[in-house]
Amino acid sequence: MESRALVRIARLTWEKLASMRRVGATRICHLGGLNPPEAVPFSLNQEIFRLFQFGLAADFDQALHDIAARQVGAEEADDLARAWLLLDQAVRHFMPFPLNTGFGTVWLRLLVRPLVPGIEAIPAAERAYYERFMVGSGHSPNIVDLARNVLFELVPVDYACRGPERIDARSMPPLVQAIDLMRSKLRDSRLLGDEAAGELYRDQCHRARALKCLFETQRNAAAWICGVHTFLRGGTSEARIEARRLLWELPDCAKVINTPNTREREKGIIGIPPCPDFCKPVVAAEGRITKVS
Repeated sequence: MESRALVRIARLTWEKLASMRRVGATRICHLGGLNPPEAVPFSLNQEIFRLFQFGLAADFDQALHDIAARQVGAEEADDLARAWLLLDQAVRHFMPFPLNTGFGTVWLRLLVRPLVPGIEAIPAAERAYYERFMVGSGHSPNIVDLARNVLFELVPVDYACRGPERIDARSMPPLVQAIDLMRSKLRDSRLLGDEAAGELYRDQCHRARALKCLFETQRNAAAWICGVHTFLRGGTSEARIEARRLLWELPDCAKVINTPNTREREKGIIGIPPCPDFCKPVVAAEGRITKVS
């Protein structure tokens, strides 16, 4: 059973425990969700484990309300429980990507590496700050192709192409709502001088914002895979234009494209501005990635 330290997934955790009880499971493997108190002041998932294991709540709704009431009082419990349920909804609808949704994001340094199509066009010295710490060999194709790793395809292209739209439509809205709600409650707590509630909302809000960064990074990595490989497949001019649009909307490319010296529109491509070398789509050739015009 995997339940990450940053993620408050109360209902999913309860449902998973209930399903294991139904099939008679007596031992579980738990990764990432049992948090040391010095690093995680309050762990919702561990509270769910405690109430479920010792039968301290009749059902999930009672468990969540009781936990929220202990943290912020009975009058404010409904708002805190609602924020947690929004986070649960965001995680439930997130589209997982093989390896990347687990440890791959850390191993492959997705959170800090530039997500631009022509990664190889970036000088090696400028990539060293993250490549030195990637978990992998020096000949791994993932250095320049996010869809591949040594000896296997990391994320299928067709699968990756479904990711950005689904994440934008189904995961991001409840996640943003949860962050906005917790920010509002944090302001209210400070105005009322409720330090305990304020500290709780501050901690929970920061973790939700970190989750948003993680989701955005994995969403953009999927957009990279879809855009680059769709462009390289050829196909219709409309498909290639859409692939380029998807790529040039990636934040790292958008920063460059929107600078004054690159705002001239490219002739023949409606609404698509020119792009520097490392924002151009790339092609795999003999285990390496090379630029194409």
